[in-house]
Amino acid sequence: MIRYEDQCVGCPHGMGCLGAGCPNRNVPVACCDRCESDDEVFFLLEDECLCEDCYVKALLASAKMKTNAKCDCCEKDSETLYELDGEWFCRECFTEVAIDAADSITSESIVMHACW
Repeated sequence: MIRYEDQCVGCPHGMGCLGAGCPNRNVPVACCDRCESDDEVFFLLEDECLCEDCYVKALLASAKMKTNAKCDCCEKDSETLYELDGEWFCRECFTEVAIDAADSITSESIVMHACW
């Protein structure tokens, strides 16, 4: 999502304010479709553009779970494991593997694409 912010820098009195014509008045800022945070990197999930936290939460919410087993990655015993691509991961490893495999996009790219 794109949010527009007034990032007025308070031009000196003698310089004069450009008002609505100032490029600092309506600055596009990329933000998460769920929590509206303005991170530098976003992750694409279906038709949403999400920050890392919301992306991982969405994946965890839809993942199959099992309890009291070993993580396929770190091999530590875990109370809860999450399935990703046929393997079972503790929350920490799930997050790392999911982010490494994700399609990401920078906030700059989102803003540039939206402004075309």
